[in-house]
Amino acid sequence: MLDRELDRAKRSGGTGVLLIVDIDGLSASNGPQGHEASNTKLFAVAGVLRSAVRKSDCIARIDAPSFAILFAHTSWPRGERRAKNLERDLNEAALTRGGGQIGIRARVGVEFYRAGEETETLIKRTDEKLRSYIAQRESDEFPAMMDK
Repeated sequence: MLDRELDRAKRSGGTGVLLIVDIDGLSASNGPQGHEASNTKLFAVAGVLRSAVRKSDCIARIDAPSFAILFAHTSWPRGERRAKNLERDLNEAALTRGGGQIGIRARVGVEFYRAGEETETLIKRTDEKLRSYIAQRESDEFPAMMDK
């Protein structure tokens, strides 16, 4: 789907935004709470993602804890705003299961693309932004650990 949209952008001179959404602890859900908790969390994440996209956008699960979202025909400021809103919505979502709360912790990397972008290059750049963002957030959240 991403290849097709980037080809379309190349032909029409279009632009857009790619997001990579990383869900922390998704595999850990299989631990004490079991596989059912992991599935519950996945369905909740999918619901939040679906509510954040237009019909012209595309969502794909790219590996166990990550999703890609393509916002075609979207400016950088609008795409960045949508990414921040999506991250907030995911992080505010909480599920009740077995009398307890299951939280969702998500991080979103966002990158603008222009006509002629190569798919692998765009994915790599977006993933690098996500990893950099995660490292920055972790250093902000745990400054004492950085001193050790």
